[in-house]
Amino acid sequence: YVYRDTDTISARMFVHTNSSPYYRNADTKKTKKTGVWELIATEITARPNGEIWVHLHAEGKGNVWFDDVSVTALKTKNQRKAELEAVASSATATDGVKAQAHLDLGEIAFWVDKDPKSTVTHYNKVPALVPDDKTRCRMALEGVAQLFRRQKDYARVCAEIRKKIDKYSSANTVEGAQDLARLAEALGEEADHLPPDYSTAVNRLQEALELYSQAITVYKKIDTKVHKGAIDILEDRLVVTKYDIIDNNRQRGEK
Repeated sequence: YVYRDTDTISARMFVHTNSSPYYRNADTKKTKKTGVWELIATEITARPNGEIWVHLHAEGKGNVWFDDVSVTALKTKNQRKAELEAVASSATATDGVKAQAHLDLGEIAFWVDKDPKSTVTHYNKVPALVPDDKTRCRMALEGVAQLFRRQKDYARVCAEIRKKIDKYSSANTVEGAQDLARLAEALGEEADHLPPDYSTAVNRLQEALELYSQAITVYKKIDTKVHKGAIDILEDRLVVTKYDIIDNNRQRGEK
């Protein structure tokens, strides 16, 4: 509820989810009454792994009070799943709408149900339905990569990220640099679990080294100042990766 003491100040509430790669926003209309408590409300659909931020906003001259702010779930997980499954199997829904339903079902399976088989099934439906929808296909491949990372199957993590780079990543863009860095990180994770096969571990780390360098180059070409934070992180990873290569070579020699 909101209370305004004058109509020279406006008040509203808006909410958003902060879970990339897409952000959802919902806003209330500005209040109309003064001198009484007025109910304001809105609805939003959040991702299963996301957060909801509630913002209380006032603008103008005067005083505003907010009270009894609450967030309520309007649907249970099973109700939401049933709704999405109906869309995904609909004979009239477009492929884009079905693909989005499978994305949402994949997120529920991954984050809430922790069901690997259903997660992969739903995410793999997306490229099959909308092969030219770059955004949704990237999200689906990233979802599968996250699943394999949870299972510590780092080779398959790398394979999914490679698919994303080969099919849906744009070179010389921030998005492309991020994908290169993600693959390099995944290669480093795989290398950590390869010993006593130190030779293969070194090969993975050398590829990671090259990918980190490529990502840095892309960021610098776009704008060194704007992307200084990302560049600094990747340069640190370069140093760590070089030391990892030295250590694996030493272990290989001792063996």
